Formats: sequence, C-alpha cells, structure tokens
Amino acid sequence: MLLGQKNRFLQVIGSLSDIVALSKIEGEEHLSQPYSFSVQLYSSADWDKLEPYIGKPLAFRIGEAPNYRIVHGILTELQQQGFTDGQFCYQARIEPWLKMLTLTRNLRVYQRISVPDMVCDIFRKRGFNDVELALKSRYPKLEYCMQYKESDFDFVARQLEQAGIFYFFRHEEGRHVLVLADHPSTFTNAPLAVLPYQSKIGDQQGYGLRAWHIHRMIIPGSAEMNGYNVKNAAAVSASAKANSGYSVNPKLSIYDDRRQEERNQLEAQAALCMEQWESQSHYARAVNSYPGLQVGHQFTLKGHGSADGRYAVGHQQLKAESNLEEGGLLFSSQVALFSANKVFRPRPSVIRPYISGVLSALVVGPSSEEIHTDAQGRIKIQFHWDKEHKKDDDSSCWVRVSQFWNGAKFGAQFVPRVGSEVLVSFVDGDPDSPLVTGTVYNGVKTPPFALPGQKTQSGIATRSSAKGTVQQGHQLCFEDKKGEEFVLLHSQKDMRLKVKNDFSAQIDRNAQWEIEEKRDTQIKKGNDTLILSEGSALTEVKKGDKKQTLDRGNFTTTVSAGNYALEVSRGNAKINVGQQCTITASQGIELTVGASKISITPAGITIKAPTVTVEGSGKLALKSSGMAELTGTTVKVECSAMAQLKGGIVQVDATGIAMVKGILTKIG
Repeated sequence: MLLGQKNRFLQVIGSLSDIVALSKIEGEEHLSQPYSFSVQLYSSADWDKLEPYIGKPLAFRIGEAPNYRIVHGILTELQQQGFTDGQFCYQARIEPWLKMLTLTRNLRVYQRISVPDMVCDIFRKRGFNDVELALKSRYPKLEYCMQYKESDFDFVARQLEQAGIFYFFRHEEGRHVLVLADHPSTFTNAPLAVLPYQSKIGDQQGYGLRAWHIHRMIIPGSAEMNGYNVKNAAAVSASAKANSGYSVNPKLSIYDDRRQEERNQLEAQAALCMEQWESQSHYARAVNSYPGLQVGHQFTLKGHGSADGRYAVGHQQLKAESNLEEGGLLFSSQVALFSANKVFRPRPSVIRPYISGVLSALVVGPSSEEIHTDAQGRIKIQFHWDKEHKKDDDSSCWVRVSQFWNGAKFGAQFVPRVGSEVLVSFVDGDPDSPLVTGTVYNGVKTPPFALPGQKTQSGIATRSSAKGTVQQGHQLCFEDKKGEEFVLLHSQKDMRLKVKNDFSAQIDRNAQWEIEEKRDTQIKKGNDTLILSEGSALTEVKKGDKKQTLDRGNFTTTVSAGNYALEVSRGNAKINVGQQCTITASQGIELTVGASKISITPAGITIKAPTVTVEGSGKLALKSSGMAELTGTTVKVECSAMAQLKGGIVQVDATGIAMVKGILTKIG
C-alpha cells in the first residue's frame, strides 16, 4: 500500500503526489551546468497512467520543515523496472528546462544584440520564461553572432561563458527559475545562514559540515589577448595579470587571438580569462548534512577556525533514500565551496563550431538599391538557411569582400551586387567572422557568354545600374577559338584612356576607326608624325569643311617621288599669302583656264588665250635685253595722253595696216 506524503523526509509535490511515492533521489548540480537527478518512485499506477507525465514538471521535497529544499524539474526519462507487493517501481530522471534545449539544432544570425537579450530571446521562442537576470555589469551589443548547427543549449552556454556570466537554479514548488548572474552578491542565502563545522563525532548529530579539504591549483601568471582593428588596419592587444593570493607561475602565460577590434574589449577578455582560472583554483570540499543547502546558496561557516567565513556552493553531489515501510532514511551530500566574496567565472566548456569550408549566401540590401556597400567595399548577405530575416539591409552586418589585389587606393574593386550568390568563408573557422571570398553562377544568374556554345570565350561583362538590361554594360571579351581569336573591349557609353608617359601600339595588319560624330586630337607640345611606308593615304570629307590652321611656324608638304595633285571639283580655290609666295619647278609650270593657258619653262613663258589683256593702273613696262617683238594681224597701240616708242632703232612693220594714233604722237 502506498504511504502518504505527509511528514516524510522525501516527498512528491504536485499532481503526482497522490499516486507516486519517492524512495530515493540521487544527483549532481553545478554552477553553470544543468542539474540532473535520478529518482526512484513507487506507484500502484501502471505505465499508461504515468507515461503522459514525461516532459512535464515534477517536484520533490528533501528534508523536513523548516530545513528542507525543493527539487523541481522536467521529467525527461521514465523507466518501469518491476512490480513488487502491488507496487510498480519506476526510475525517473529530473532535469531543468534548460536541458531541453539540447534537443534542438539551429542555424540563425543575431545582430546588434547583447548576450543577455540574445539568450532570453532564445528561451522565449522555445516557450521558457522562468528566467531572472541578476546582472551588475553592462553588456555591449554584439554586431554579429551566428548559431551554426548547434543546439540552443550549446549556443547559449557558449555565449554566457564568453561573456563571463554564470547561472544557477532557484527551485520552487511550482517552478524552477534560471538565474543569470555575474557578481557574488547575486547568491541567495541558505535557509540556515550559519552552518557549524563538525570536527568531532559527537558534533555530527545536527546540521553542519565536516571533512573539510582545501584545494589549490597553480594558474598562469598573465593573459594577453590580440585582436585586429579593421578600420585602422592595425593589430591591438591587451593583457591582465593574476590577482594576489593565488598560486601563480609568472613564467606561464596565456596568449590568444580574438576577433575583438577595440583595446577595451580585449582588456575585458584578458581579465575574464584570468578570472576563469582563478575561479577554479581556490575551493574547498566538505561533507554536508544539511538538506536545505543547494548550488547558488551562500552561508557562513563557523567553528573551523582558519577556514571560517562566507562561502558559496558551486557544486553538490546529493543522495537521499527513505525506506517507505520502516521510515528509515539516508542523506549524504558532498559540496564544493568557494569564497562568497570572489567572483565566479565559468571556464569554457563548449567548443565553438569550426566552419572549415565555405557557405553559400545571397547578397542583400534595400529594395531601392542594386549595389549596396560602404566605404570599405563591404556588403550585406543572407544565408539560404536563414528563416528569420527578410533579405534586406537588416539581414547581416557589413561583411568584408576578398579581392584578388588591394592596397592604399589601388587594387581590384568588384562589389558583388544585390541578388548575386556569393561564397562565404570564416576567419579561423569562426562563425562570427564571415568573409566573402567569391561569387558563383546559378540557374538564374548565368554567365555573360553563353555556354557551352561560347566556351572559348572568357572575360568580364558589367551591367549598367540602375535597371540596366542584358545589353547594357561594359565588356572585355577574349575569344580563344583557334584561327578566330580576338579581343573585344566594349564601353556602354564613354571611354577614357589616360597615359602618363608613352603610348605605343603595333598592328600587324589593318586598323579601322569608325566614329559616329566627331574626333578631336590635341597635342599640347611636341610633334605629330604619320609615316606611310607603302601604300596610299586618303582623307575624304563627304560633307562639310576641312580646315588646317598653323598659328605659328612653317607648313611643308614634300613629295619625294611621284606627283602632287590638288583638285577642287566644285567651288573655288584660294591661296592668300601675307608676304611672299614662291612656286618653283625644275621643268615647267602651267596654268590653264578653258582655252587660256600660261606656260612657264626654262626656255620661256608662253601666254595663250583668245584675249590677253595686260593692264597697269600706274605704269606698264615691257622690257627685254634683246629684241622686243609685237606681232599680230593688227597691232594697235593707243593711249589717251601720250604714247612713246623710243629706241636706238624702232621698227614698225606690218603686213597689213600699221596704225599709230594719239593726241600727240612722237616718233624720233
């Protein structure tokens, strides 16, 4: 027959108290670790009646009022082990709701959030709200923090350890509360504020501690943390030394590389590292007979002498057993204690995930932008597995992009655009340190040169922004097909070529320039030389004008062998010389207009025309050192004033009529 719960040393509390009895409880609890208790239950109820309680809260009381404690948790495991005297024997496991988070696995990204807010968000999303924040320090917001294929428990534990936050549980009859703490003042007082040290056998009848053992451990003398400030492109470091009173070897040190960028952050990390070592190096072990003591309690020890003082419970192994029929009981507890005035920091127990390969992600940004970047060329990304973000500017922090060359205002610059698929690596495998290392094509974002048809082509094709079409952008294409090789350089709009010194080009065959509108060439200083070794040179203006202007200097056109022709098919030709014009020919010069012609040869000058008029407005002189001859069918010399023929011999000879006429005519 099942005994009642009243006045029993081990009691079941809650809805199961009427159908089960607790005969044995054994377990272990630590600071910053989930507790686990194995309990033995007896009940007349069969399996079908108890199985629905798996995953439900269950509470027990150990001890008698007022010196007792509550163990509250989730029934995570239940076994039916036998049937004796009308009672089923069950073995059950009780653990905190925090342990339920080990049954999860997740991938997600947190941004601009502090560690306390982040872990509470995880708890809330899993339906757990029994959390108390007993924090004294202020915690900065993390710019970027990734949970990668971790259970929620491992992720939470890792973040708390890195922040220096410890936790314990406060047990109540109806719930257990996770207390997040970072300061000694957050420990709660045990129901018995003072516990005596029981050094003699006769003293061990009451509650107290005995078998006191002191534990000391050597620790490193210092810790130094190194980081890299991306903005300043410089390494930064900070260090911290062990506090006095610890067993230290000053030649032993911790040197580690962290992803923090600011010196004050590294100083906090170095100090935290030393506090973690110190927390584990000084403690005491004792046997406890007081059932009301639990991890997270603090009390005063008296009666020991040198060890008297305030202590906090960091670890407890507990075992209690009650004989249901005879009423006998057994209680044993071993505790690990440390000074309640010292801060406790949990040592790292969870190894962060190491991402050895690359992950695929999508470049994201505001809906109004096709290219979203900052002054460092960083971009925003969203991983394909990210269910919580919306592929916008809030999907990630700024992530650096690897280029194939860089320097101070030089190097390569290709900013992945919104919608592109990129490959993301992680510095030192750290999920919190993403780095874009490349881009890949997919079924939507295809290569610029159609494959496999244009598989011999390679190069670069850009896209005009914003809202550029497939045909809009720049292109550099290399065709490597045997016998059809070419290089194509295409500019969507303007092209600017600037050469600081010399420019040379060698074209083995032909060169062709096609310009839709105009071409301007300006040489500020020096020469312009065009040498045509063989062939012809043609400048053709189909419509419009051609003008050559020489502001200062000489203009020379030389034809070494061959002919020179200037042809004006329609219109006029005009030569205007400010001073002197000289035309020289070794054989002859000929001017022809219709039937009129002037020929100049070394032998003489011949003028042939239907009418030849020689007119001088002032004076006309025809002079010859030999004979001057005027010959014609009719020769007429006429003047309105005076006509004078004068010479040693003047001969006027005509086959027809020779007429000399004037107002005054003088011969001789």
